[in-house]
Amino acid sequence: MALLCKLSLWLNRIYLTVAMVLLGVLLAASSVQIFSRYFFNVSQSWTEEVARYCFIWSSLLGAVVLTKNGGHAVVDFMVKKLRGGWKTAHRFLLCAIIFAIGVVFIHRGFGLMGITAMQKSPSLKIPLMYIYLAMPMCGIGVCLHMLCEAAELLFPKQPAEPAK
Repeated sequence: MALLCKLSLWLNRIYLTVAMVLLGVLLAASSVQIFSRYFFNVSQSWTEEVARYCFIWSSLLGAVVLTKNGGHAVVDFMVKKLRGGWKTAHRFLLCAIIFAIGVVFIHRGFGLMGITAMQKSPSLKIPLMYIYLAMPMCGIGVCLHMLCEAAELLFPKQPAEPAK
């Protein structure tokens, strides 16, 4: 369990770093597009693609980070009333549901990658399968985080005994 959770934390740091870099690239590409449009009256088509693809990747990687940090949207007015075993059972059920969604992302993402393997983007000419790779990467991250959370629910850490 400790190894699984360490892997989950390590992957979360990588996803967060990549998502932040991609948001910076998105901002730069959008700035280039705005600058060239207003000052040179020329529209750069590649900047729109870069911004779009960075947005897709950063959104999905950001969703994984939010899942790990518990920042996803919740309606918790009833959950706050749960106590003890009911609260643990509820959290475990949520882990199972989110894990299942992650599996769907993995399955469907690899399917889309296969379909788009030979298609290239109009301006950048990169295979679209690299864009759709974001889906299985998101699914893998979500599944790993949910396995870690479920393991922590099933096997809670025991407080260390005080030294005598």
